[in-house]
Formats: sequence, structure tokens, C-alpha cells
Amino acid sequence: MELQELFKRLSYGELSALSIGMEGAGAIAEDQQGKVQSHIELALKALHARFILRRGFHTLTIVEGQKSYDLSLLIPDLVKILSVGREDDPLTSKNEAQPFGINRHDDLCGTIQILSHDEILFESAIAGERYTIEYQAGHPSLPDPLDLEAQVRILPALEEALQVRVAAGIFSGMSGEAHVAKSVQLMNRYEALCAVAEEGDLAQDDTTSGFDRLRDKGFI
Repeated sequence: MELQELFKRLSYGELSALSIGMEGAGAIAEDQQGKVQSHIELALKALHARFILRRGFHTLTIVEGQKSYDLSLLIPDLVKILSVGREDDPLTSKNEAQPFGINRHDDLCGTIQILSHDEILFESAIAGERYTIEYQAGHPSLPDPLDLEAQVRILPALEEALQVRVAAGIFSGMSGEAHVAKSVQLMNRYEALCAVAEEGDLAQDDTTSGFDRLRDKGFI
């Protein structure tokens, strides 16, 4: 949906009683739009970290003498590594394509270690080998300066959760016990909406990859 559509929903809904939501007029006050967009960015970041809403793929070529790779320098939207697989070399008659276990020490062909969420270690890879890294990707940054026609990409099943999380952030920045209580109420509602999505796999982020070992080792 477009950013202006999300503004309208917030104005009609969770922010309808506030001047920032123009008392339910269907828009966000112009001088407050940047502030609301920053809260939308934070909410999108939280949802894309919690659910696999976007997947990305990056091909990494092993460099002679280098074992560890800082993926933040290669993949700006990286949230979490999901799987790694060696690609086939088309110049040979043998099929070298192989999924690799992550953070395991019982692989006959070597191991791949996750040093942090964005750093990976290839213990026995050979220079020139190519690996496909599948990763959980974050939401693209919204444009600055603000563009009301910018796309906010979120699954329909999580649109309400996004709205509620944004509103909770706005109320949390306001003084007064009533506003603090409203923020807590909204965050509880957000958690409930996310729980429903997780329970029913409405985000469809369940992975069936046979070589995704991150969950086994506590990285997910």
C-alpha cells in the first residue's frame, strides 16, 4: 500500500483522537508526517526481523586466503542468514552443488560457521568456489524527503499489526499517564496480532530447508 494510505488508516483509527492524526480527518498533519514516517520505519524493521517477509539471495565467491566475510558490506538489507549452498561449477563434468550444514562439525566436506548475524566463516572452502547465501531481508528504506506515494510493503495479514505498532510508538513518546497506558495497550494488541500470525503461519515464513541449521543452534 502507499504511504498516504497508511497515514489515512492511522488517522481514521489509532490516531483519530490526536492532533497528529488531525482528529480523524483521514490524513497526518503535514508538519508531523516525517515523525510518523520514522515510526513506520521502526515498525517495519521490527516486523521484518520477526517474520520472514522478504528473502534475498547473494552469490559469494571465495577469495584466496580469506575465510571470514562481513556480509553487512555485501548485503545492506541483511537481517538473518537462512541457508548457504555451494554452486555447481559449469566448467567441470562433476556436479559440485551442495547444501552445507551451518554451525555443525560433522560435515565431511567442511563446515560453515556463523560468527555473528552478519559475519560468516568458511573453514575449508577453496578460492574461486561460489556460494549462494539465502537471507532474510529487511524492508527497503522509505524515501527521504517524504513521498506520499512510496510503497509500504507488508503482508495483508500484518497490516493491522503495523498500524498498531506505529501508533504505540507515537503514544510512547507523549507525556502523561494516559498516553503511556495507551502505548502499553497498543503494544499488547500488537503482540496478540503477531501471535495470531505466527500460530497460523499467516506470514508463510516457515522454512523447510534441509540445511538450515541456524534454528538448531539458537541463532533464530
